[in-house]
Amino acid sequence: MMVAVVESEVMETINVRSRSDANGILHLDVPVNLKDAEFTITIKAVEPAPIGKGYPPGFFDQTYGSCQDDPIEVDSEGIYEDLDELL
Repeated sequence: MMVAVVESEVMETINVRSRSDANGILHLDVPVNLKDAEFTITIKAVEPAPIGKGYPPGFFDQTYGSCQDDPIEVDSEGIYEDLDELL
């Protein structure tokens, strides 16, 4: 938890990650441990991570075949059998 001073008031920040339901409703259960207290709630929506292990949408459609005019060639030495030895 982080404590910050804002307008001469001490503010405690509680970070909670949650996901909205299929109807677009977000339900929050936040333990505050303070009775009869006033709270200001700020909600920050974050973009979901793109599907495909972090690749941007359309990445593979845009890059597929980009090396067809400059193909990768294996030279006369071939491929080293045990690459782990090089590490």
